[in-house]
Amino acid sequence: MLTHIVLFDPQPPFEPDELERFMTEMAAFVELPGVLESRVGKVVRGRPEEFAYAAVMRFADMHDLEEVYIPHPIHMAFAPWIRERTRMHVFDFFEDEA
Repeated sequence: MLTHIVLFDPQPPFEPDELERFMTEMAAFVELPGVLESRVGKVVRGRPEEFAYAAVMRFADMHDLEEVYIPHPIHMAFAPWIRERTRMHVFDFFEDEA
């Protein structure tokens, strides 16, 4: 199992309708091929002053992340939009490997 974590820090001006779009689209990614789970929420503990939102997605393997999800047209339309509006940090790890 591969876990994909993305931390987001919205950059001004990040309007309320943009926040709603961000939350809705991130949660809906679970409907895309290869995505087993997709969750998004506001950071409440840790360093919320650095990254206000976090998304956690799970995939069966690296292939599903890189070859199925990332090139999917819905992700390809969302990625440039969110990159222009946030500062991001991405982490990927295999859950079953120590």
